[in-house]
Amino acid sequence: MVATSTCHSEYIAAYEATLQAIPLQNQLEEILTPLSNTISLLPPLLCVDNEAAIAAANKGLLTRQNRHFITKFYWLHEQIEEGKITVKYVNTKEQLADALTKPVTRSVLDTFCKNIQLHA
Repeated sequence: MVATSTCHSEYIAAYEATLQAIPLQNQLEEILTPLSNTISLLPPLLCVDNEAAIAAANKGLLTRQNRHFITKFYWLHEQIEEGKITVKYVNTKEQLADALTKPVTRSVLDTFCKNIQLHA
């Protein structure tokens, strides 16, 4: 899919991550519920570094720029409204996924490897 803006690209990533997170959450609940009825899982936390994408997802704001991905747009908003996923802003400098998706300096890559405990 081709994104037409940074907001669109972040929203697509959030949508795709949510598609993966919700079934995993459901599987965890199926495994843990028989073990203990007192365990209550928090919804998965989705870390997004674009405030416009977060606003669109949280508030269900449909604008002229994002009307072409309306199905995905409303599905993600619905998951947030139902409490199935939580979205939080993460500063670009702290976004771990960026080291895998963007050109970065050696120091940023080193910090990334340290934060995910990847050692050579």
